[in-house]
Amino acid sequence: LGLNNIFFYNNESYDNNIFDKYKLPKDKKIILSVARLEPRKGHLDAIKALSLLPNKIQEEIIYIIIGSIIDKNYFNLIKKELKKVKFNYKYIGEVDFDDLLEFYKKSYIFLLPGKYIPGRVEGFGLVYLEAASQGLPSVAYKLYAIPEVVIDKKTGLLAESNDINGLSKNILLLLIDKKLYFSLSKEAKKHAQNFTWDNLYELLYKKEIK
Repeated sequence: LGLNNIFFYNNESYDNNIFDKYKLPKDKKIILSVARLEPRKGHLDAIKALSLLPNKIQEEIIYIIIGSIIDKNYFNLIKKELKKVKFNYKYIGEVDFDDLLEFYKKSYIFLLPGKYIPGRVEGFGLVYLEAASQGLPSVAYKLYAIPEVVIDKKTGLLAESNDINGLSKNILLLLIDKKLYFSLSKEAKKHAQNFTWDNLYELLYKKEIK
């Protein structure tokens, strides 16, 4: 799996304004999840981790969920959990590519913990790289192939699997430590470049020919 070059060549914002289009507050930092709504993506752990943030920090953020509903029971659990929170949130559903890229550009942190589900393996997480291409550090668990695409303490912060407190601490750290944030953001962009189709072609095919 690789990234389309458009993630790197189109650096200008689109004309559409996602804040107006989706009626989002412009004074909040967007914490973004992009994934199908099913248990192994870890949305419930993300919500619980955000709920552990200090009240003042919760006032400064909005949690945006983008993705199609795969498991309706899981979606209902997400809605139930969100009713308890103090922070702003919005479930948007599926969006077109232009809007998705704009959400990556305008967000502050990419949050998709992942979750161990027996018999269900989380493969290569392309969305982490899509987010990284726009300078978004990721917060997730050390689970499955996630450490391959999110390098702990370099392009994002990883907590041990099911450690919601650790997840929350990593989110808080990125929200309050600007030096760390911009370091991870810069490295995330560099790391994502390794997964362009051009670079993957160089790695896989030209070496085979030689």
